[in-house]
Amino acid sequence: MTLPRSHGTNAQSPRVIIATKGRNRAQAKATDDYATRKPGPAVSWLYDVVRASIEFQSSQEVSQCIKLLQEDDYYVVKAKNRFKKPALTGYRDFSVWIRIECQFGFQHICEIQIHHAGMKKLDSDLKSHALYEYFRSFFAGATEGLTDWLEDLEMISEGYELDDFSLDTFLKDSVDEDRLERLSSLFHEHLCEYDLALETYQRLLLIRKDMYGMLDHIAIAKTYDDQADVHRDMGQLDRAMELYEQCSKLYEGTSEISLAATYQHMAIITAEKGFPNDALSLYESSLEILLDMPDNVEMAVADIYNNMGNAKRDLGLLDDAIALHQKSLRIKKQYLGWEHSSVATSYNNMGLVRLKQRKVDAAISCFLEAMKVDQRTVGAEHTSMAVTQGNLGLAYEQKGELSAAREMYAQALDQRRSILGRDHEEVAWTCHNLARIYVKEKEFDRAIGLLEESLEIKKKCFGVDHSEVVATTKMLESASRKKTHGESASEILDNSQVAEGRERLAHSSSIY
Repeated sequence: MTLPRSHGTNAQSPRVIIATKGRNRAQAKATDDYATRKPGPAVSWLYDVVRASIEFQSSQEVSQCIKLLQEDDYYVVKAKNRFKKPALTGYRDFSVWIRIECQFGFQHICEIQIHHAGMKKLDSDLKSHALYEYFRSFFAGATEGLTDWLEDLEMISEGYELDDFSLDTFLKDSVDEDRLERLSSLFHEHLCEYDLALETYQRLLLIRKDMYGMLDHIAIAKTYDDQADVHRDMGQLDRAMELYEQCSKLYEGTSEISLAATYQHMAIITAEKGFPNDALSLYESSLEILLDMPDNVEMAVADIYNNMGNAKRDLGLLDDAIALHQKSLRIKKQYLGWEHSSVATSYNNMGLVRLKQRKVDAAISCFLEAMKVDQRTVGAEHTSMAVTQGNLGLAYEQKGELSAAREMYAQALDQRRSILGRDHEEVAWTCHNLARIYVKEKEFDRAIGLLEESLEIKKKCFGVDHSEVVATTKMLESASRKKTHGESASEILDNSQVAEGRERLAHSSSIY
């Protein structure tokens, strides 16, 4: 088939890109869209592993290409006209799936995407794909119920400020278990509105207690589990631990896999509270359960090795930490391949151990490997890339290369603001770290502006009494005194070192 092309002084040939869908993206799509489709497995329903994109400059060329596909001798399996019915983000294109005859009687289905250059440019300018990825988990599985899911978002957005938005009437009257769970997840995982998440989970808990009539039902344990996750993210570790302990009692004898996950969550909190030895004991309890299971727990085991490596790092047992991270990485590469975001997590954590060993060049090598994986799996505009950029910033900072550190922290900050919004806790961590560089460079006005931004976000996310709020307040006060009175920068930095840990140390848990 000869592709149509535009004419005139500014004529351009169509832009053609031929590629295969990455392993990580393919697995995510299969899980999100086809997990319940029969017959399985879910990946057998993927139609776009092999695909080509054709970008035209005019709508006439788009129409001509579609017409040619209909006229030529292709077996069209299906087509989707999103010019007529746009995607969730508003994007418009035309996709056609054709059957290709292969050797030995095999057939393969390939996708051809037909784009308009103007629409592609608008999509890039508005970063609509980043927004789609941000809300992907919220919309995952939404097909017939998509309208209801959009109405949930519309109901929230009409409040303009979530502080002014009241759920009282909805919570009082709602008995829709699925909707309450969706809203709770949205408030917690995407909007960082922890108080609203707890209110919604509490209503869900009351409904489930009334529905199941017994306090030891697994659905009730799951709700306690979700509430504990919120309290943990709010920094209310004691309350989170109480709820996880309730979960562990309910899961015993009913769901061993959930019990193993709860032990993991308890271990992560124990480590965050500064008791890595106790955390290791809980990780070992979780690992013991998983190793007794017949199969399909390999990734959960890899996650435990990863987290045990983090605990060993905290204990200063750095060689042991490296060995555990390498063990985790081997499992991940065996079962996931090297192009997976979880592989990037392992490289990041190994890099952090190398930093603690003062092997900065080895750490940078690990972080660059993580960045290579990120680029192949999630792309440049993703929170995983921001984590890796932040880690590189830390390494360059430790090496004394402040301009390189500043560049990495600034890129991570831009990513997080763009993807997560300006009020997310990870934005606060990155503001704090970038401010530390400006303090070292004696750019105190810039440092103070970032610290004020970080402080405002942390107060909103964690409350005024949280330890991170206290730490940022002290650093801000010190920076202000330095600007006015010329105190030593070292005093300011001594008050700011707590910023390093939570943002970068990636714990993992793939069992629920």
